[in-house]
Amino acid sequence: ALNIEDMDISLKDIRYTDDSYSFNFFHRSYVGLDPKGLFGLFNETTLGYSTGSARFSRGKDETLKYTDSTINQLRVGINPGIAIFIMPNVGAEVSFGVAGFTYNWEKQKKSNGEEGKRTNSGANFKINLFNINIGITVCI
Repeated sequence: ALNIEDMDISLKDIRYTDDSYSFNFFHRSYVGLDPKGLFGLFNETTLGYSTGSARFSRGKDETLKYTDSTINQLRVGINPGIAIFIMPNVGAEVSFGVAGFTYNWEKQKKSNGEEGKRTNSGANFKINLFNINIGITVCI
C-alpha cells in the first residue's frame, strides 16, 4: 500500500500465473581450425516454437477481475561460436546470438467478456553481449 497525502494506492489480491511449453530444433556445422581437430568454429541455426497460457487476476470473490491470455511464439536464430574439444566427444564452447527473428501472436479474454488479439514481430542483426552462451557439449 502507498499513501501520499490524498492519494491511496493499494495492491492486494493480485496474482499472475503462466504456463508455457517450448520446442526447439537446431543444426550445428563445425569447421576445424587445427589439424588435430581440437579447436573449431561452428554455426548453429535454431528454430523454436513456444505456446502457453497466462492469467492475471485481481480482487477476490465478487470483485474478482481477470484477463486470460493464450500466447504463441515462433523463433529463428543464428548463433556462431567457437569450440575447444577437451576429449574426442566432449567440448567446451562459447557462442553469440547474432541474428534472430521472432513472431508472436496472442489472444486475450477478460472476465467481462471482452476479447482481443495482437501480433508482433521483431528481428535483430547484431552481436548481443547479453546473449552469450557458455557450455559443455557431449556428442554421442
